[in-house]
Amino acid sequence: VAAQMVWRGEAAQAYAAVTMTEAQRSLANGVGLLPWAYPPQFMLAIAPLGKLSLGLAAFVFLALPLAAFLFVLKRLAGPDFGFALLASAPALLINVLIGQNGYLSGALIGSACLLLLKGEGRGGLPLGLMIFKPHLAIPFAVEALVARRWRVVLVALATVAVTSLVATLAFC
Repeated sequence: VAAQMVWRGEAAQAYAAVTMTEAQRSLANGVGLLPWAYPPQFMLAIAPLGKLSLGLAAFVFLALPLAAFLFVLKRLAGPDFGFALLASAPALLINVLIGQNGYLSGALIGSACLLLLKGEGRGGLPLGLMIFKPHLAIPFAVEALVARRWRVVLVALATVAVTSLVATLAFC
């Protein structure tokens, strides 16, 4: 719904609870769902989905991040991938049922873990991209600060700054 609002030039209206609820009700046969609580960067990222049919948009929104999540999970779990997949199955199912962005969050946080484990100041980009769920990146940001991983901190901050600027320019 928010992606469609972007293309109609109504992106700011997604943040108005009444407008968003009504838009969701008209799309979901009378059922109002959730308020839009994501930053403009996330709205810009999902905007292309607004050009797709609802079913295809939902599929793409779930399938691409799921593929990324499974790739990252495989790299993190290694030979224990089957056990890790089984352990995460309930959350994966819930994500499908409610269409939430958990796969994307998991893929980004998992990527940050992989990169932080490699060292060399990596991990800032996926942490910066977590701007749509910043509370999930806090422990990793704290670890980067405590470990004095300044490159990670700078890349994360630069990612937030650049995506903020791009979203501001896109919606002004």
